[in-house]
Amino acid sequence: MAVSNGGQNSKLAAFRRLLRDQPEPLLILLAFVFHFTWEMLQDPLYAGLSERPHGDVRSLCLMASLGDIVIVLIAFYAAALAAGSRFWFINVKLAPFAAWISIGLLITVGLELIATRTGRWNYSPLMPVIPLIRVGVAPLGQWLVIPTILVVLMSAHFSSEHK
Repeated sequence: MAVSNGGQNSKLAAFRRLLRDQPEPLLILLAFVFHFTWEMLQDPLYAGLSERPHGDVRSLCLMASLGDIVIVLIAFYAAALAAGSRFWFINVKLAPFAAWISIGLLITVGLELIATRTGRWNYSPLMPVIPLIRVGVAPLGQWLVIPTILVVLMSAHFSSEHK
């Protein structure tokens, strides 16, 4: 007697449709990959990280990347609110893109100021700092470069999926 996997296959197909039709899973995956890579590459710009064991630095970068994902989601939903759609990145307009970038930058500036003033972390002499706001260039660059890349990749993926 043959055993049918019809129920299991339909659940798998439904799960695949969910991932294909919802922007958040891909956004989270891409954001994690790019932010974790950025966090690892910028570690010489933070005081004391180069002397710490590599496992400790990876753990810190992992935690920072998870925080970055929270910021990405907050900025994503702000952009979606501005556009009236969670698929705002397909045909990007100025208002949602500005919300996406500015929310990420504002949160980053706030977190950097709090962290450096409380001693949670400090910049190494290698970190270029913007004098007026006393925030490092690398974390600001992170929130200009990565979100732009994410919009391009998300748009390319979902434009082809929704044709």
